[in-house]
Amino acid sequence: MLTGCRPALTLLLTATALLSPVAAQTLYTSKTAYSTSETIRVTFKEVPLDHEVGGPRYVVVVPASAPDAQTSALETQYLQSDPDGTVVFRALQPGTYQARLKYMSSMGLVQARTAFTVGMSKAVPTPPNPRPAVPAPTPGGAPVQVPVPAQPAGQAILPANPPMGEYAVYQWNGPGGFVYGYRFSLVDSKRYRVRDNEWGTYAYTASSKRLKFLTGPLKGFEGLYYTKGRNADGPTIALSPSGPVVNLESRANGAYQFGFFRPGGVK
Repeated sequence: MLTGCRPALTLLLTATALLSPVAAQTLYTSKTAYSTSETIRVTFKEVPLDHEVGGPRYVVVVPASAPDAQTSALETQYLQSDPDGTVVFRALQPGTYQARLKYMSSMGLVQARTAFTVGMSKAVPTPPNPRPAVPAPTPGGAPVQVPVPAQPAGQAILPANPPMGEYAVYQWNGPGGFVYGYRFSLVDSKRYRVRDNEWGTYAYTASSKRLKFLTGPLKGFEGLYYTKGRNADGPTIALSPSGPVVNLESRANGAYQFGFFRPGGVK
C-alpha cells in the first residue's frame, strides 16, 4: 500500500521566502541575439534538484525591464529532474529579454539569469556566463502563491489528455515551501502506477479535464489537469484525496497536492 502520500490537508496560503541564490548554478542562451523566427534555447547548469530547494524549479522568459518579483511571464518551462539540461522557448517579437531561473518555494528571488535580444542585431553564439547576476532576497513575510504565467496570445492548445508518463507530486507546507511526497505514472488511458509496483485504475473526462482514481493506492483521489493559465507551459495535475478539485487557474495553491509532469522521469 502507498505510505506517506496522504499528508494532512491544512490550508496554508502564505510563507516566508527562505532560500538564497546558489552561486554555482548558471543559465545561458545559445545566442546573444535571435531572429523573430528562431526558438530560444536556454541551458541550465548545476541547479539543485527539486527536493533540495523545496519544490519545482522553472525558467521564465520576461522582458528585461520586468521586476524580479513579477510572477507572470511570456513563457515558463519547468525543469526536468536533472541538474543540467536545456529548455526551449518559442520565437518572440523584437525586444530585449531575460531568461530567469526561479524556485517555486521562493518566487520573488531570481537564482540565475541571462539576457538576450530578438530581431535587433545579428545572431552570434555566446559562451556560458559563470557569474550570473542575482538580486538580494525579498523581505520575509510576503504572501507566496504559485506562479501564474500570463497566457501568451496564439499559444498552441495542449492535448485534451494529460501526457502519459511520470509525475512528481508535491504538497504545499507553509514556510517549508513545496515538499516532495511521491511519484506516479499514467501508464495508459486507464491504468496508473505509484512508484514502481503499486497499480490502480483511473478515469479521465476530457471535457472537464478531471481525473478520478478508481482503484489502487490513490483510490478516492480526484485530480484536475491544467491546460492554460498557471501551468500552460508545464503539464500539471492538482490532486485531492477528499474529492473534486476546484478551478485553481488564478488562485493560491491552497491545500492541494500538485503532480508536475517529468518527461525524463523522476530522479
